[in-house]
Amino acid sequence: MKIGVFPEYLGDVATEALLQNITNDNPVVSSIDWLRESVPEGFIVTAEFERPYAENESDKQKLLDDLRARLKPDDPRTWQPTPAKVVRIVLEAKR
Repeated sequence: MKIGVFPEYLGDVATEALLQNITNDNPVVSSIDWLRESVPEGFIVTAEFERPYAENESDKQKLLDDLRARLKPDDPRTWQPTPAKVVRIVLEAKR
């Protein structure tokens, strides 16, 4: 089984909500006000995860079994999802 990087849409965030939570140790070199004016509509937030993908039929069957377990776990209270490595978080300006 190989590993690939796959995007997943997380949602939208308002520009002001994002900027209120940014810390900047160098206020002399700050583009926060420029960003606030440039992107008033907010941002689309996407995460890119490393996930396995199938190369053959046995890999495909294992991934399908894992998918079924995620969609309908035997006991939702004890189900633990397979951890995935976050490669990057992408903010795209809404237009």
